[in-house]
Amino acid sequence: WKHFGLAMEEYTHFTSPIRRYADCVVHRFLSAAQGFEALPTVLRQGKEIVDCCAHLNYKNKNARDADRASVEFHLYQFFQQRGAVVSEGVVMRVVREGISVAVEEFGAEGTAELEEKSWGVLPEKQLLYGRPRTKFEGFQIKVFDRVVVKIEADKDDLTKR
Repeated sequence: WKHFGLAMEEYTHFTSPIRRYADCVVHRFLSAAQGFEALPTVLRQGKEIVDCCAHLNYKNKNARDADRASVEFHLYQFFQQRGAVVSEGVVMRVVREGISVAVEEFGAEGTAELEEKSWGVLPEKQLLYGRPRTKFEGFQIKVFDRVVVKIEADKDDLTKR
């Protein structure tokens, strides 16, 4: 469990914490709590700790948003060049608009919108059911079901659909 970059024999994060300042802050608190080293002065004051955590959370959220935007952009470009694709995916959740589907083959996830007149939604049970007197009557779709979806670049809103 040695970590050369931190000069520590044990650390709490499963990836290299040298890349995450939040992990370094946690290690400073743990090290001080165990009596290995003194807590830096700046981390002894409540307001500074709160401000530091708020800043770290803000940066973390920005990084996640940038990551998602980058993935969406590159998936759009991929499907714009490749054209529409029919593939199998897994239902990840049921929402009012339809089903959220992850397509492992392309690393894509999105919402497959379903017609309200044909499908009833029970979000608390994570279940869709075919409404009576429709061609989907008797069908149910739930989380972890495998479904076939069509993915294509939507030139109107510049996303993959």
